Amino acid sequence: LSVFGMGFLVLGILQGKTWGWISPLKVPTINGHEIAPLGISLVAYLIFLGTFFLILFFQRQSLLLQNNQEPFLDIRLFQIPTLRAGLTALFFQYLSVAAIFFVIPVYLQVILGYDALRTGIKILPLSLGIVIFAIIGTKLLNFISVRSIVRYGQTGLVFGTLIILLSLDLQFHPVLFGLGMFVVGVGLGLLSSQIGNINMSAVPETQADEVGGLQGTFQNLGSSLGTAVIGSVLIISLTSSFVTTINASSEVPDEVKVYINEHSNGALPIVTADDVETYSVSQGTTEEEAEAISTVYTDAQIEGLKKALFLLVCLSLFAIVLSKNIPDQKVIKKV
Repeated sequence: LSVFGMGFLVLGILQGKTWGWISPLKVPTINGHEIAPLGISLVAYLIFLGTFFLILFFQRQSLLLQNNQEPFLDIRLFQIPTLRAGLTALFFQYLSVAAIFFVIPVYLQVILGYDALRTGIKILPLSLGIVIFAIIGTKLLNFISVRSIVRYGQTGLVFGTLIILLSLDLQFHPVLFGLGMFVVGVGLGLLSSQIGNINMSAVPETQADEVGGLQGTFQNLGSSLGTAVIGSVLIISLTSSFVTTINASSEVPDEVKVYINEHSNGALPIVTADDVETYSVSQGTTEEEAEAISTVYTDAQIEGLKKALFLLVCLSLFAIVLSKNIPDQKVIKKV
């Protein structure tokens, strides 16, 4: 039950940005037959099935506990407020990590054309922030509470993401971008210095292995959802902005507009501006028209990235609200 539940759920989440969440985008096929029952994306069915099996899983564990039998997972753990808050914070931490590492390479490699090495160097401030403040976070317990450290970390994610959002432009802003990456790293470092301790300290040592398993599950769910949701927002915004701007453009012929509307299919691929220009020429447009289309596409990419990061800021703010049950003390005592 757990394998089917988590398997269907995670598969559905990951494919949301490709297949569409409810309305089909790129419909999967088997032996040439499109799979979209009743005109609804397969993702919706996968998430429904995953949720259904997880409900059965929890009902099964509850029944085992009622009969004094050994459950696969002691679901009473979810009744512990501190553990719920710690797992939630962990979930949003990994959601942020996955979202950042989805958006930033698109910006640096696809839009700005950087290679992998140069991209890695631009991301380096984030790694430095994590390493330095993971160490500092453990020392801060001598002065402030665990909840304060976690909230400082979550606030760092919010402000760091906002700074990165402000830096997104066709003209790279190294200082602003580097500062944003470093502040995000500060936030992640502070969070990683505390969350594992919060979760493990919320239960007796005999249940530490179960909490370890829950942490791995919430990490993977956060990473999956971060990539899927942020990717979906990026692709939907890219497609909508591109098609809308093309339709309003006086530089693009009507027959090209018709072609683009017919072939966008609700989801455009993330490619370089050069690829768009080359493809446009191959389809019979002039070089001037191809350049205009390429420019519109690049602008749409930037807009999509900004909307994706703004959503991440909103989710990070929501995570702060959910952290109210983090212990407001300097030392976490074992249960």
